[in-house]
Amino acid sequence: MFKIKKKIDQIKKKIKECPLRLLANIENLKKNTQENYRLITQNKKKKFIKKITLISNNLKNIINDLKSKKYENIPEFQGIILIQQSLKKILKNQNLKKY
Repeated sequence: MFKIKKKIDQIKKKIKECPLRLLANIENLKKNTQENYRLITQNKKKKFIKKITLISNNLKNIINDLKSKKYENIPEFQGIILIQQSLKKILKNQNLKKY
């Protein structure tokens, strides 16, 4: 009889703990999902910034090449400079210390 009562008490305890465990599991899942989302977003930002930096560097090389050939006065040259300045501004406005 004592064993049955003990077993019933154990089952009652498990039933009471079940919702708490489920809530804890849901909270853990929520935290893990948020962290995974943050890491994925951060990784995408890194890749984007690397691509923009590469483009900016390529434009810088083009500008230097055109300057050496004395093409500074053509409108296209000024357009390339404006594009490169815009990209620099975008990169400057990013918080690169996080990456």
